[in-house]
Amino acid sequence: MAESLHLDADEAVIRTADKVGYGGPLSGGHELVLTNRNLILVKKNIFGKQTEVLRFPLSKVRVVNGVPQVRNGAKDKVTGIL
Repeated sequence: MAESLHLDADEAVIRTADKVGYGGPLSGGHELVLTNRNLILVKKNIFGKQTEVLRFPLSKVRVVNGVPQVRNGAKDKVTGIL
């Protein structure tokens, strides 16, 4: 999977999560990858095929009083939604 993400030489995968929702209530089949440099969302279609990769640099995440300003959206019985 890391090969398809085209990580930099100094970038390493720290954690992954599957069944992540992004973009609507029926979009729970995506994958979220945390690296030491980026938060990467691997968007997949209904058949599980990768359709798009979105990168969110960790350097762009706002930090207030040492707390990253990111949040989970509503969570249903199956998936977490960003």
